[in-house]
Amino acid sequence: MRLIIDHLAGLGHRQLLWVQMDDGDQHSPRREMFIRMAWEAGLRGEALAVPTTGLAFGEAGSQIDATEAELLRFLSARPEHKWTAAVCYNDVVGIGVCSAMARAGIRVPQDVSVVGFDDVEAQLCIPRLTTVSHRLSHMGQRAAEMVMQMINDETAVSRLRGTVEVVAPELVIRASTGPAAILRASS
Repeated sequence: MRLIIDHLAGLGHRQLLWVQMDDGDQHSPRREMFIRMAWEAGLRGEALAVPTTGLAFGEAGSQIDATEAELLRFLSARPEHKWTAAVCYNDVVGIGVCSAMARAGIRVPQDVSVVGFDDVEAQLCIPRLTTVSHRLSHMGQRAAEMVMQMINDETAVSRLRGTVEVVAPELVIRASTGPAAILRASS
């Protein structure tokens, strides 16, 4: 989350919108981290929880449609929104946000920047979604290397027992983020 907040703050964004599916847990660790880090960076904003009633878990298309519909309702109730960037719980939500923005005539990233999380579906979005990658392929490769070490070296099992390796996440900057619209207007 720190990567996202630093990136958006560096682009001049000060008002953010947090968007997530409403699974009944408004205190998810990712949301709590977003609020804390945004606050510490001097950023403010609001949140939107997309109702999941009737949606099956893992139905990306339905979640995209639900996010799009809820954000369009949200925007019609707040035509003069102040936020310049949307931070999304995951890439699926980010794709729905980008779709809603396009339907509302709001340009991404010229008017509003959008950031996702997970880097699973981010490249399917138009524009390509800036996102945090967990570097899953690197994690898998490293796990396979450790298994091979244990298979090929009898001492590796005891040597690697209890070993914890952290694969740092990476912010993958794509076309969905840019300078805050207020900065472009003043230049």
